[in-house]
Amino acid sequence: MTEQRTAWGWGLASIDAAGNTLDVWYPELTLGEAPAETSRPNHNFGAIAHDEADARGVRRMPVFTVSKLDEPIEDAADAYLRLHLLSMRLAKPNTLISTAFSPSSTTWCGPTTVRSPSMISLCASLT
Repeated sequence: MTEQRTAWGWGLASIDAAGNTLDVWYPELTLGEAPAETSRPNHNFGAIAHDEADARGVRRMPVFTVSKLDEPIEDAADAYLRLHLLSMRLAKPNTLISTAFSPSSTTWCGPTTVRSPSMISLCASLT
């Protein structure tokens, strides 16, 4: 049996008034088993994280995300973590489970679900 591939890190999530995660920025990610909750490093976001909504109604909240790379994407934070892994060149293209980005009649693309054939095609081309 093979060992589960994981990646983890602190991200700064943009959360709207309805509680939806709009995006997550991960300045640093680590491959391997995540530390226990009591051993996690500090997120160091300081004043850029805020509980109060800004003029757009968006809060910027620290989130600790652990992604199980051999399993389907769980949520928006997990999806953005995987995209950051690719951007940081910590994962090769087509090595992450990306069923949430594959074309179908309804496709999850970013924080929204799309049904337009042209948007489905665009989302599929990004994977």
